[in-house]
Amino acid sequence: MFLGGFQWLYWVPQIAVLLLMVAFAFEADQTAKFRHIGFAGFALLCLQLPKIAYTLVALIGRLAALIHIPTAPFTVIGAGLAGIILVTLLYGCFVELYQYDVRKVEFASPNLPQTFDGYKIVHISDIHSGSWNPNGKQMKRMVELVNSQNADVVCFTGDLVTNNHSEIDPFFDLLRQIRATDGVFSVLGNHDYSFLMSSRDTLQRLIEKEQNLGWRLLLNENEKITRGNDSIAIIGVENVGRPPFPHVGDLPKASQGTEGMFRILLSHDPTHWREEVLPNTDIPLTLSGHTHAGQLDLPFLSLSRSMYPEYRGLYTEGKQSLYVNAGLGFTFFPIRIAARPEITVIQLVAK
Repeated sequence: MFLGGFQWLYWVPQIAVLLLMVAFAFEADQTAKFRHIGFAGFALLCLQLPKIAYTLVALIGRLAALIHIPTAPFTVIGAGLAGIILVTLLYGCFVELYQYDVRKVEFASPNLPQTFDGYKIVHISDIHSGSWNPNGKQMKRMVELVNSQNADVVCFTGDLVTNNHSEIDPFFDLLRQIRATDGVFSVLGNHDYSFLMSSRDTLQRLIEKEQNLGWRLLLNENEKITRGNDSIAIIGVENVGRPPFPHVGDLPKASQGTEGMFRILLSHDPTHWREEVLPNTDIPLTLSGHTHAGQLDLPFLSLSRSMYPEYRGLYTEGKQSLYVNAGLGFTFFPIRIAARPEITVIQLVAK
């Protein structure tokens, strides 16, 4: 029959999804375009990965048949493996993607003034506003969960958007509700300088919107927080990273006037810690994001673990520590598996 019977139907779903992705590429709304392409890409994964797994196992079964081993068990194993992959992908998209993980960490330092003993930091990162459903339901839950921690300060370590400042607009009123006693401090991440932001003017619009949220955006600068006669400093650097994103962070400039103080550094990319913070400073605590924990963090499969020396959680060398937050949003594929969106609660302890 035509094309060998109805075998051509095997390719119809994949072709349909690919055509959808091409159609989405022409959407005028940049935020909707990337969101829709991402979900179409995820649909393609759900269609293709189980088929690939089944085909590989079936191929092994055919080879086994050459030495007179029955093929039936391989068919069952292949079907089972395909089913497990599909269920895992769907779980990662529809369950774990918005299953917020509140992680509580104590950080003790002899340099912390006693008046700041018990000081509570809520650390969030990588919101990627364009990745959220515009109805705002999940964003509202996140904001409520952050506020319920009763933080002294909220620190956001970059990537408020993925590609364009307009991504913030549907969530502006929600994001400005994030509260802390000493306010919200933030820095820019690599995606905040996205390739779609082709001019300084468009970047400036993002900066203005972030500042209008009521957040203290630190652009290679610092801010001091005082309790009684004591102060600590929060330092924020612009993006320190690799092409195609700009490397514009200036740690010496950002640190001016904080010498001898207990300092907390906000720097989006965790590789900055090993490249500059550890060898050149005595900053005790650095907060970063960027990695998303790969959005997939299985013992046998984790891209972030292979790409970054420090990709998730708390790392300490000598008297200096780095915390890498797994982020809240996502890029491209709407999925998180064993890498839940994270809200970190760090309580400072004076030794």
